[in-house]
Amino acid sequence: MATILIIDDDPAVTRLIEFALKRAEHEVLTAKDGETGLSVTQAERPDLVIADVMMPGLNGYEYCRHVRAQPDLADIIILVFSARFQPVDRQTALEAGATDYLPKTVEPADLVKHVESLLSGSSSAAEVKLGNVIAVFSLRGGAGVTSLAVNLSVAVALSRGQPVALVDMAPLAGHASLMLNLRPTGGLRRAFETEKGINGTTLQPHWQTHDSGVQVLSSPVSPGEASEVPPELVQPLITTLRQAYQIAVLDLPPLLSGTTSAALASADRVLLVISPEVASLQSAAVTLQALGDMGVEDKRIWLVLNSPGGVGGLSPEAVAQTFRRSLVATIPYEPGMLAALNARRPLMLASPESMAAQSIARLASQLLS
Repeated sequence: MATILIIDDDPAVTRLIEFALKRAEHEVLTAKDGETGLSVTQAERPDLVIADVMMPGLNGYEYCRHVRAQPDLADIIILVFSARFQPVDRQTALEAGATDYLPKTVEPADLVKHVESLLSGSSSAAEVKLGNVIAVFSLRGGAGVTSLAVNLSVAVALSRGQPVALVDMAPLAGHASLMLNLRPTGGLRRAFETEKGINGTTLQPHWQTHDSGVQVLSSPVSPGEASEVPPELVQPLITTLRQAYQIAVLDLPPLLSGTTSAALASADRVLLVISPEVASLQSAAVTLQALGDMGVEDKRIWLVLNSPGGVGGLSPEAVAQTFRRSLVATIPYEPGMLAALNARRPLMLASPESMAAQSIARLASQLLS
């Protein structure tokens, strides 16, 4: 049993965390602001502190600095637990003296497990997986990968009311930003060109934010800047995304390069998009073989059939039988999709009641569960 101090100005959050910790047989102290929390820390010397960031008076970062400035409190474990989701917020917390950082997207049970890991000295910020990275891919161009990636990102963001990362990994002129009516900036290339490498701080200036809560890293837009993310930077990128977002979506180009292979191998889930025609089935078969060679387990690969129902198109049953595996999602043909694309408004916003949008919403729900 440990003594744990919760510092948060939201009584509902405090009660929820307190209940979870007491259920795990820990002693719990509470404070409603940073100044009170500092006084309790000095008087009680808790084993671990869970501190919010945005509080009246002394905020979470300032609390960390005050504690670390006192030698007799230097060994106290401080976990910053914040509703802020930007990668730079985590970096700021660690620089202020926090032992670790978690976003409030983490469930109470997972928070308790992480607290106990910190208490046992077996966990560090770099080792904790905070979110899931979803790779959306088809080796067959024109399968609707970007449209699915964009609409799926919007669906998740709207469902949870939390930011979702969308990374357009096309080497040139990707369309993710365009579909969200954002001006492409080539932010992804600029981020990985920095000598400081890929991390929350270097990515921070390059995110574009859509009203839905989707945050986009766009691909290069000038032929002179055309370039893939170097394969060796894919893992740092994915690690950074996991630390900052509950869900991050990679919109991958239709090629099995070193970069896309690294992304597919490292992603928590691969959505393999198939269109209802023979060439797409052939491309999917090649992709499945490649994924197997990379060591990607079958359970991480979800087959998604996009836009069946057109004249002469293969049926979902025929596609499933070809691969001898179930389709996780079947997204029907949507006549309004072209209008939504031209309006630069995702189908999830332009026509949320359409059958295609509803199918994407169900897919988002499956990913979240």
